[in-house]
Amino acid sequence: MPLKDNVKTIEPGYIGEEIKFIKRYFDMHGKIRTKKYILNFLNSLQKAIIEKRIRKVSNYAKQIVYIQDNLIRVYNSMKETIEVNIKKERLEEFRMILDSEKVYFPISYIRKYISLQGKEITREKAKYLLDTIDEAITRREIPVNDPYMNRIRLLRNNLIKFLGHKVKLDPLPIQRATLSGWNDALNKHSQDSISVELSGGVEGNVLPDGIMNSMDFAKLNFKTLGFDGKWLEFIGDPAQNFSVMIFGKPKLGKSHLALDFAGYLARNFGLTLYVANEEKLNRTLQEKVDSVKHPNLIVSGKLPDDLSPYANVFLDSVTYLGLKPDDLKVLRERYPDKSFIFIFQATKQGSFRGENSFQHDVDIVIEVPEKGRAVQMGRYNQGGEMNIFDADIKY
Repeated sequence: MPLKDNVKTIEPGYIGEEIKFIKRYFDMHGKIRTKKYILNFLNSLQKAIIEKRIRKVSNYAKQIVYIQDNLIRVYNSMKETIEVNIKKERLEEFRMILDSEKVYFPISYIRKYISLQGKEITREKAKYLLDTIDEAITRREIPVNDPYMNRIRLLRNNLIKFLGHKVKLDPLPIQRATLSGWNDALNKHSQDSISVELSGGVEGNVLPDGIMNSMDFAKLNFKTLGFDGKWLEFIGDPAQNFSVMIFGKPKLGKSHLALDFAGYLARNFGLTLYVANEEKLNRTLQEKVDSVKHPNLIVSGKLPDDLSPYANVFLDSVTYLGLKPDDLKVLRERYPDKSFIFIFQATKQGSFRGENSFQHDVDIVIEVPEKGRAVQMGRYNQGGEMNIFDADIKY
């Protein structure tokens, strides 16, 4: 199908069905996707075809057929996860299509957000919208000086809070204005940013300069992830985007503890990456992973360039990766909605290898002072202890 020479101007906020699916497929390039994600993508595409929202006469029917056939092929041959790599020529073809269909992205994302209000939506829908917005910001489809950037940041923060709950999700709250007056609704949303949150959130009157009356501050309802079992007892109940430092001498159980924790996060709190730079992807690591394996737990021998697909990231170890305090700070600033768990080697004296500033920059510090014993010093549950190898302690 020949591509158009001229850029097509699209009504603000409107994106054709074919373009939505082409963009979704294009955005998968270089990302790790689960089998469930591929199936949901395929189901959405086939539903659009059956409902004739995409027709044979579509300008991009050929590309849609290609995407459908490829999704079926990938789904039938993949295991639990796959890193998507689109052929260079096909990637360029899709890029040209997307460039030719000029869309004002901020409005389309805001409208999508508004369309979800009052509905009981899945985490996947909320996460897909959040990931799409993050990718658009990374590619500068939404420039920092865009007039709608403040509203994009607001709805992005609300989506992050919404995804931070382990329990069944409540419907998104409905703004006072109707969709027909969506610009007014967005203005209302901006004005009501303190009280209107996807997850119910903060109450009280925050002064413009950030100063708050102590009575109001005492009433604040800070949302936590909802840890349970041994991890609640050991660590407490942290907020989303928490950070952890684990250190100890070799062969005492640091990696065993970290993988145990990674398995718990993967089962309950989203896609989790474990970077095993110290042990690499070998038989020893395989044996440790076997007891905690899960489709949401991804292992890698190196630190990927893009961490956006993951909710939780383990670096084992910071020592072997050669990262400095500033490197970790940059990582956390680049991905403010991620939880990071940093593992350090300790010296012969038992202190960790690295600068003291590491210890002050995290929420939770876990020391493994002797074989099989972990001691936690953090802001959520000061003084918690755990027997790392105790098989009787369940998740």
